[in-house]
Amino acid sequence: MRYPILGIDTSEVLITQEYSARLLAARQVIIAMHRNILRGKIRFPNTLGSRLALAKKVAMAKILYSRHNEVFLAMLRGLRVTRRLRQADLADRLGRGQGLVSKVERGERRLDVIELRDWLTALDTDFTGFVSNLDAQLRLYATTDPQMTRRKGTQTTST
Repeated sequence: MRYPILGIDTSEVLITQEYSARLLAARQVIIAMHRNILRGKIRFPNTLGSRLALAKKVAMAKILYSRHNEVFLAMLRGLRVTRRLRQADLADRLGRGQGLVSKVERGERRLDVIELRDWLTALDTDFTGFVSNLDAQLRLYATTDPQMTRRKGTQTTST
């Protein structure tokens, strides 16, 4: 008997009793998963008709590599540099590793609002002041999502 998923041919391999039990358990798990997929109990992202596929259509666009994110990251890095801190120094203040600081500054990892607040506290910077400055900088650039500028049925008001 051949198990292509596991890459094993039982006629060629001497199987111990313990290994045979593990193989049988793995085979039963694979068969159960296959049955659940066929019955529609397990759905994968972007499968037609699944709720996950619909959610992906209306989700906001990722802005990890946008101009807005570049401005944000430049402001974060600029704060650290003006405080004359190395990435390792900031990481010590945060109680995290230097790799985290590097990944955030390169745009490979995002910060949530709570992490941003801790980050700015470690840099002795006012959170609301930073966000106000960030907003002023981002207003110089167009929004990342054209749907955000104007939605159906809404009118923009000038201030």
